[in-house]
Amino acid sequence: MGLDVHTSTRIREQGSISTKYHVICIRKTKSDEAQTASPLPQTPIPLKTEMEQNTHTPLGTRLRVKRTRFASGLGLLLAGLTFAIEKLARISHNPVTGAAQKTLFILIVPGIIGAMGIEANIHAWHLWVAAAINGLIYFGIGWFLYGLVAKYRRG
Repeated sequence: MGLDVHTSTRIREQGSISTKYHVICIRKTKSDEAQTASPLPQTPIPLKTEMEQNTHTPLGTRLRVKRTRFASGLGLLLAGLTFAIEKLARISHNPVTGAAQKTLFILIVPGIIGAMGIEANIHAWHLWVAAAINGLIYFGIGWFLYGLVAKYRRG
């Protein structure tokens, strides 16, 4: 008894997307002379579709979704951080915590300056305006940085 192994490649068309499959067929033979046995069921192993193999598109759908999620998350995080300005303004005596507070405060300063400019008053400005400005600024920065990193990762 021996085994007879055959592999073949098949392509299945579904609309504008074609999927390539490798099919492995194993037949059990009784002797070396007689190789007429019923094949085992063929199970297709899907490979990447043409859409996934096409790396020449500037931005695929998955990349745009990930880019939007990353940029939105960064914008919302720093917009929300603006509402914690009271806790960030009191610098801790612990050097590590104090350095983190100073760094985070520096990140929310652009929104504060923008809110002062919109309200036309340095001493009285709305916190939600600063948060909205920070959210927009950091959404843009996140969008740009994700695209830049994705571009250089792909080569």
